[in-house]
Amino acid sequence: MNRLGLNPQGWQHQLLQGEWPASRLLLLSEVTPADEDCLQSVPDPAFPPLVLLGPEEQFSPELCSRALAVLPEADLNDSVLALLQRLARLEHQNIDVEQDLPPNPLQHLDFITAGGLPGGLYQSRMEADGRFWFNYVAPVTRQLFGLAPDQSTLPGDVLSEMVAAEDLDRVQAAIHTAVTELTLYREMVHMTGRQGQAYWLECIAYPQREADGAVQLYGLFIDRTEEYTARQNKQSLERELRVRQQLQERLLELIPSSYSIFNLATQTLEAIPVADLASSFGLTEGKRADDILQSLLHTDDRQRWKQELARTRTLADGEVMTSELRYRNAQGDYSPIRTWAQVLERDDSGQPLRVATISADLSWLRSMESQLEQAWNALDVVLGETGTLYYCDPLDSTRQGPLTYYSPGLSELLGLASLAHSGEIRSALLELMHPDDRPVYQTRWTAGAALPVGHRWTNTLRLRQADGQYRWYCNQGSLICDREGVLYYQGIAFDITKFQETQQALEEASRAKDRFLAQMSHELRTPLTAMLSLAQNLAEGIYGELPTEAANKLQLLQQSGKHLLSLIEDLLDYGRIASGDMPCQRTALNPEHLGRDALALVQHLAVEKGVQMRLIVPFGDRHALLDARLIRQLLVNLLQNAIRFSGHGDLIDLEVGWLPAGDLVLAVRDQGPGTGLI
Repeated sequence: MNRLGLNPQGWQHQLLQGEWPASRLLLLSEVTPADEDCLQSVPDPAFPPLVLLGPEEQFSPELCSRALAVLPEADLNDSVLALLQRLARLEHQNIDVEQDLPPNPLQHLDFITAGGLPGGLYQSRMEADGRFWFNYVAPVTRQLFGLAPDQSTLPGDVLSEMVAAEDLDRVQAAIHTAVTELTLYREMVHMTGRQGQAYWLECIAYPQREADGAVQLYGLFIDRTEEYTARQNKQSLERELRVRQQLQERLLELIPSSYSIFNLATQTLEAIPVADLASSFGLTEGKRADDILQSLLHTDDRQRWKQELARTRTLADGEVMTSELRYRNAQGDYSPIRTWAQVLERDDSGQPLRVATISADLSWLRSMESQLEQAWNALDVVLGETGTLYYCDPLDSTRQGPLTYYSPGLSELLGLASLAHSGEIRSALLELMHPDDRPVYQTRWTAGAALPVGHRWTNTLRLRQADGQYRWYCNQGSLICDREGVLYYQGIAFDITKFQETQQALEEASRAKDRFLAQMSHELRTPLTAMLSLAQNLAEGIYGELPTEAANKLQLLQQSGKHLLSLIEDLLDYGRIASGDMPCQRTALNPEHLGRDALALVQHLAVEKGVQMRLIVPFGDRHALLDARLIRQLLVNLLQNAIRFSGHGDLIDLEVGWLPAGDLVLAVRDQGPGTGLI
């Protein structure tokens, strides 16, 4: 398990073949005679940065001298050499660092094998009380941060001040974890040098606790600025290329297109990309014009292709010529191809020599147009069968927008075949409108520019038909805007003539009902009231005493008359309720009294049916604002219904109570079939 690059396998072969990277450090703890011969045979330009770790007697003086020449000991002071020797000794003893040591950095220290020492070494110390400083900073590191050459030691906050603000908390937390748990410290840090240069440094440190509780950190600053910047630029470029490629692929999916160059002198195609539209139509590089004309073009388009080819010779610089011809594809079908051509190069005489062309297959567009036309035809059929009128009319009556449309029914009604623009359409529409409906539309057309987009309206109007009769329509519309900013009145008009006729019939029936009720009130109630008044006078003996039998008959006459008058009053109440004009005269009274009155009025019915009735008042004397006549009649109706469906000996309860919220509850409960009413 060689994690440090110590005594790497195959180093001799790499040196002799010139494959050993010049910047890669070679760490050797032992050298055989064959190894030394190999090193001595390597010429100076190819001699590697060499560090000899181990007892000096293992190496010849010549080899030690040559190693110091390529890697002066001044650049690796005692503490750094001690670090390397410590690491080499642990590695050489093949210690299982994952079991025999605390969580150890050696399993992660692969930076040496990645190319020697690509940065500057340092040694720092953190005291038990938290004080921190650098005992040693290699010259390359001092130069990197713009420190003085003699600043081999410096306070820890000097480099901390150079750390970017967004990285400082993360770096301090990582250092704290490393010195506390004695784990490898390894972070990518964004720093700024004394001269303002920005650096991306990979900081690696191995912590070791001393006897006094302090922690020594042996580490390495690796300058990753160029690599990181290049990687960022590469990632950005790759991202941009991916986006462009995706857009291009998506564009080709949506609109199959092709780029090519046509040489007018040789009458051949040049520079056609592989696997594009041109290839699928057999327009390969070197294809001659005669072959295109005879084998690919539709017969009806060949003459026009010759004319357009001749026209390319007259194109001015920057001028673009557009044409649309039909080419046969690999399936044998003809597709519409639109081509844009522009002069790319001229000969010495100034005549066009090479023409650049971009072609697009418009089959998808023609298919969409066909589908759209089919959809419009289907819409026309539906609108015609239902008698519905559809319109999309430009707000500006002097122009025709791309969305302008009038359904066949409306076109026939208005005679649009002879109309030039929407101004004439509106004039024809006003002429067909009922005079009472014209002001609404004239106002809307006048104020249309001030209306917001999306404004909606619903109204009815009458339009004169070919037979001279008016029919009713319900018009629902809104103000819309297309992508070019053109405003339109868009809407549909439903034929509601039958609905209007039915509505008018209902209104006439309602008026007839009102007339009937009014007449009944006058014709029936007035003489009945007079009859009851005369019966009352007879009962009181104003005209003399009546025999007992006659008095009894008179009393029966009064009861029947009052009952008939009550029925008439009920009919009038029904009419008032239907019209929403039912008067309500509320006064403060005790609802218990109304309950007793209602029970008294139906008592004779209960006696006849053998039914018992009971009044339940769970609360004491409380008042409410009520219409006494209406509430009393309501209770009488409910009680009469309960008596009608009760059997002999059944009990009917009338409860007058209150809910916790203060609402009044009137309940009639019986034992007959069905459900009690509340």
